Amino acid sequence: MDPPAPAADLIPAVPPSQLWRPHRQRQRQRGGRTSRQIEWALISTIIFSVITFLKFQSTVHKSVPAIKTQDQPRHVYDSDGSSGSGAQSVRKSVPVITTQDQPRHVYDSDGSSGSGTQSHFIVWMYPFPPPNIEINDDWGVPSGDQILICPYKTACHGKGSTINLAALTKDTLYNSYILDHPYQKFRHMKEFCHHIQVIAMISLLLKNDGVCVQTLGGDNWFCSADSFSDYNPYDNGGQSWSASAESSGESDLSISKFPYQLLSLSHKGSSQVLSLAPDMTREEFATYGPWNVSTDVRPGGRYNSGEDIQSLAGVGWYPFLSSVRIKEDPLNNYSGYYIANSLQSPSMKMPYLEEAKERRSLMEKLDIVSMFFPGADMIQGNGKFLREYTNEVYPFGCRSTLTCATLKAHKIRSYFSSCLTLTSTYQGSVLYHDGSSPSLNGLPLLNPALVNFTSAVKKAKEEKDLVLLVDVVDRSVLPPLPSNARWLSANIPEGYPRSCQPQSERIDYCYRLLSQYANHAKVVITSRIHVGLPAAAMGTPVIFVSKGGWLPGGKEKTGRVAGLLDIFHRIDKSKNLTLGFDLSGPIPPNPGNHEADRRRASFWHRLKRVSYYEDAARIFGRIPFQRLGAGMVQGDFHNNFHFVMNQTDLSDWRSRRTIARQSSSFIPTQKF
Repeated sequence: MDPPAPAADLIPAVPPSQLWRPHRQRQRQRGGRTSRQIEWALISTIIFSVITFLKFQSTVHKSVPAIKTQDQPRHVYDSDGSSGSGAQSVRKSVPVITTQDQPRHVYDSDGSSGSGTQSHFIVWMYPFPPPNIEINDDWGVPSGDQILICPYKTACHGKGSTINLAALTKDTLYNSYILDHPYQKFRHMKEFCHHIQVIAMISLLLKNDGVCVQTLGGDNWFCSADSFSDYNPYDNGGQSWSASAESSGESDLSISKFPYQLLSLSHKGSSQVLSLAPDMTREEFATYGPWNVSTDVRPGGRYNSGEDIQSLAGVGWYPFLSSVRIKEDPLNNYSGYYIANSLQSPSMKMPYLEEAKERRSLMEKLDIVSMFFPGADMIQGNGKFLREYTNEVYPFGCRSTLTCATLKAHKIRSYFSSCLTLTSTYQGSVLYHDGSSPSLNGLPLLNPALVNFTSAVKKAKEEKDLVLLVDVVDRSVLPPLPSNARWLSANIPEGYPRSCQPQSERIDYCYRLLSQYANHAKVVITSRIHVGLPAAAMGTPVIFVSKGGWLPGGKEKTGRVAGLLDIFHRIDKSKNLTLGFDLSGPIPPNPGNHEADRRRASFWHRLKRVSYYEDAARIFGRIPFQRLGAGMVQGDFHNNFHFVMNQTDLSDWRSRRTIARQSSSFIPTQKF
């Protein structure tokens, strides 16, 4: 498949004289300026725009030296906590995440501070302000050899420095916890942030000699990681993590040998073991999905993991997870943040609150980024809410082109976003081959706390030799399968490993599947969207098999995959779609990788409007996204993003005029 056409091809080949014609005609009718005067006015406007832009660029370079691109890193601290210029450290050239809308200091992968003397890091990794310090615009940031790390702008009024934990924790016990944070957020719920706080502090100590750390508001400095060597955030005490987390939204920190002293005031005593931690109920971040799946919604005694795969995709953008809402009525008696990315039934309710201020607050915390519904019933029941939301907050993000068509027919603003599972990023674990079970579903995952875990993951990624077949509807159309082919199912067995009903068991199963897509699969062959999309998001080639409109869930009548299949290699006998390669050799990358890159960039553009989501994405190293189509760029391919538009978006002359003006003003574009 050829790469997408450059953005210039989206602009119709219309002479400039025709673009301005309606404007000219009106002026002539009114007896106004002549066409010559209009042209001079336009030329003057363009010249003024260019001069203004050049002046702005000069101002940026002279007065804001911290604003630089990724190729020109600003003043940065290496994340091991050492100083970048003295005898204690060697500054490393590590790419940093910097953009024009992130002016604060950023700590590189080894955490160093820059002075050559002993560094003292004051750390605050929570999204909320500390409980015993009043932080306002006049609050003084620690200076000298004291460096404040406070990556959430909502916690310290935008003061302090950000940090990339994915880079900081590299080659430590905690790296898997950070890279697979959506899974860990489900495990630890509200207490996830406590783990992130101490992991940041311990990792700064591990990566440096001669540094000390302190929790913001604390009264003790800690200058060695030796006292915390027993801390293990993966430990569940030999039992399912659901036992306490699902009943209370909290887990038992003591099981992990949690270093309470890092979050305690020394004079408070043992009764206040988390005396420095903030109130974690200041804001809520919820996903959807029942804690327990009743037997009447499990056809054949199984449960489709696709629902929870979608939940994980939304949770990946949160600072932490506070609750799980009922899918059909997630906003009832709820005022927190919610990312809507799901296949929704017509029974979903969107409460239209009477109080305008409360209604607007609810809408601004709601992001309908990727939703599907089959018909107009949902619009009829929620039309008032949807029209106000899409007119005043943001257009409706559609998971399928059919949903977009339905919304536009009712004059509700919308756009095709695809599915949020395209933003899935996991390191994943690896299967522990102990020789006792031939079934991949039955093999245990390697414990990240083991000393050989990192090398095992690296080896698995280098080999990546399995052909994984997951719920394929038509096996007769498959090419000859090699000996390394393995069959899996996205359906969670009823007794896995205890029951498929508790969400803890289901998320465990999802993590097992995602780990295999990331680390073991040479190619994934499937007929399920929520197998193919996350696998493609992690760079694994996907072959999607259709059979005359049939999918594992039944006949495709509702258009729930409309617009999503162009990313994959396809096999569909009814449409004469076949493979041009066999499975024994190298597998070509997904033909729609460029399209996937644009959709992922669109999700980031939308979600970064919420400060919590933007900061969390940078903390966990999600941004910049891996460029899936990087290896598919041809020499003459225009490698910048300009517009993602359809021809119908250019139907009126005003849109065409705006684009023509932008094209002639030499306004630079930003690379993805």
